Amino acid sequence: MKVTKVCCQGCGSPLAVNETIRYATCNHCGSNLEIIHDPSVTHTRILEKLERTTDTLADDVKILQLQNDLQLLDREWERYRETVCFRSENGTLSEPSAAFPAVVRGVTIGGGIILCMAVWLGNLPWGMALLGIAVPILGNYAAHSYAGGLRDYRRAKERYQSRRYGLVAAIASLRGSPEPPRKRPAFPARIRIPFMRSGRVES
Repeated sequence: MKVTKVCCQGCGSPLAVNETIRYATCNHCGSNLEIIHDPSVTHTRILEKLERTTDTLADDVKILQLQNDLQLLDREWERYRETVCFRSENGTLSEPSAAFPAVVRGVTIGGGIILCMAVWLGNLPWGMALLGIAVPILGNYAAHSYAGGLRDYRRAKERYQSRRYGLVAAIASLRGSPEPPRKRPAFPARIRIPFMRSGRVES
């Protein structure tokens, strides 16, 4: 059986192998080698480098998947914001205001009081007193509904930020970069957010 001398790619030490050997371990440096039998030459290749290359490719695939998830998450969030936020004249979206329910309650209660006083003073017919009572009730209902929507929006935003932080941190970890210097917001696991209903975004 023909014996061929090759060099270890790890330390350069000479090795003697025959044509049936596919893998070997260098007794000098301990490198795991693959013996390549080409028609014109026989040489060695370090298996650890192949494994590192494979791991790098796998990490690149994971990064692409995470980046796609991040883009999908951002698009879903922007679509959700379009449905609940107010668009100003310059085209920017304004988030729901926490002061709006208080303003609605104050205006409607004040309007109801003014109507009732006008009826009491005889400036308006007694039938308008019913309107003076109904206006604060309707205003309070509208303010309560708005406040509930505001709470849902804030919870949705916390869920979005938490999920986005996790994706960005995972990408940074695969790239060997430090995690984003931002504290991940706490979010109760039992709450389900309307805009995260499809695919992996909801998990």
